Amino acid sequence: MWQRRRLHLITEVECTSDQSVIRNQKPKIVWEEKMITLKLAVRTITMKFSRYVLLCIVFFVSTIALIFNFIGAHAIKNSMEGACIRIFTGNVMVKNVEYDYRLGLASSGDPKLVEHVADYIEAYEKEEGVTGCVARVRRGVQVTSEKTEYMNLIGVDTDREVKYSEFKVREGKVTMKSGEAIISKTCLDRMDLTIGDNVYINMVSAQGIPMRKEYEIVGVIDNTNMNFLRQDEIYIPYQDALDLLQMEDVATELLVYTKDKTPSDEQLTTFNKIAKDKDIKAYPWVEIGNEIIYASLGAYAAILFLAIACAVIICALVYNLTSMSIYSQIRMIGTMLALGMTHGKVLVKFICENLLVGLLSCGLSAVLAILGIQAMSSRQIPLGVAAEIFGNDYLTLHIDYRVIFLVALSVAFFSIISTLIAFCKIRSIQPIEAIIQ
Repeated sequence: MWQRRRLHLITEVECTSDQSVIRNQKPKIVWEEKMITLKLAVRTITMKFSRYVLLCIVFFVSTIALIFNFIGAHAIKNSMEGACIRIFTGNVMVKNVEYDYRLGLASSGDPKLVEHVADYIEAYEKEEGVTGCVARVRRGVQVTSEKTEYMNLIGVDTDREVKYSEFKVREGKVTMKSGEAIISKTCLDRMDLTIGDNVYINMVSAQGIPMRKEYEIVGVIDNTNMNFLRQDEIYIPYQDALDLLQMEDVATELLVYTKDKTPSDEQLTTFNKIAKDKDIKAYPWVEIGNEIIYASLGAYAAILFLAIACAVIICALVYNLTSMSIYSQIRMIGTMLALGMTHGKVLVKFICENLLVGLLSCGLSAVLAILGIQAMSSRQIPLGVAAEIFGNDYLTLHIDYRVIFLVALSVAFFSIISTLIAFCKIRSIQPIEAIIQ
C-alpha cells in the first residue's frame, strides 16, 4: 500500500515536471515555427522573384539580339530589293566594253562618252517609250557647302527644261543656266540647305589640278518615291558638265528612262543598236543587277543565319526557364488543386505569368533596338566598297515594325508552347503527392 502510494506520488511529480517543461518551451516552439514559415515564404518569394528576373533578362537580351538581327537582315534585303526595283525601272546603262559589272564604273574620262553624250541623249529620247535620258557621275566628285561637307553623286542634265514626269520640282519647272543646279530633297535636307544657297563642286582635272566651281540651288527634286533616283543627287547643266565628265578619277554613265518598269526586248535591241552605232555597248541593268544581288545575298544570308541561331537559343531558354518555373512550384500547384482549382485555371495562371514577362521584356528591347537603329543611321557610317551593293554611300537602316510584331508573336508563341509542354508533364501528379513534395 505504501509502495503504491509512493509510485503514485513519483508519477504525479514527473507528469507535473513534464507539463512545466512543455509549458516553458511552448513559446519557443511557436516562435521557431513562425520563423520557419517566414523563411520559407521569403525563400519562395526570392526564388520566384529571381526566377522571373532571370526570365525577364533572358527575354530582354535575346529579344534585342533577335530584333537587331532580323532588322539587320531585313535592311539588307530591302537594300537588295531596292536595287532590284531600281534595276527594273527600265534604266539602261550605256558603257564601253571595258565596263566593270560589279562596281558599275566606267573608265575615267571616257572620251567616247564625253564626245557623244549630247548625241546619245538626243538619239535615245527620240525612241518611243523613253521618258528621258541623263548622264550621271558615279564617283570622284565632292560636294560641299558653307554649312556642311558631304560626298555626293552628280546627275548631269542638259540645259533644257527639266521635263521628265518623274522629276517633281518644288518650284515648278526649272530651266538651269550656267552656275545653277537642282538638288534632291533628301540631299537638301541632309546638308541643311534651302533654295538660293550655294554649293561647291570639287574635282581634280585630268592634269591633276584641283578645281572648284560654285553653283546656286534653283530647284528641288522631290525624290521621296523615286526608285531610279538615288537619295543624294545634284543636277547641273550639260554645258557645265562637259569638263566634269573628263575629270580624273571620275566615273560616268548614261541612263535612259522608259515608261515601262521593265524595258522590252525590242527596246533593249534598239538601245544596243544605238550604242553600237556610237561604238559603245549598252548593258541592261538586269544584267548588272544579278551581280549586285549575288553580292548582297552573302551578307543577307549571314545575318539571317545569326537571327535564326538567336531564335533557336531563345526557344531553348524560354522552355528551360518556364519548365523550372513550373517544377519549382509543384507544391503550390498541389495546394491550388487541393483547394478546388482546376488544372485549366492553374495552366492559365502560368501562361499569363510567362506571357506577361515575355511581352514586357520584348517591348523594352524593341524600344532599345529602335533607338539603337536610329542612332546608327544618324551617324552616317560610310559603306566604302559596299556602297555599290547597297545603293547608298552611307549605312541607312529602315525600321520595319512588322519585324518587331513578328518577334513579339514568336516570343508569345514559344512562351505558351513551353508552358503547355512543362505543365503536361506534371498533370498526372495528384494534389496530395504534390503537397508532400
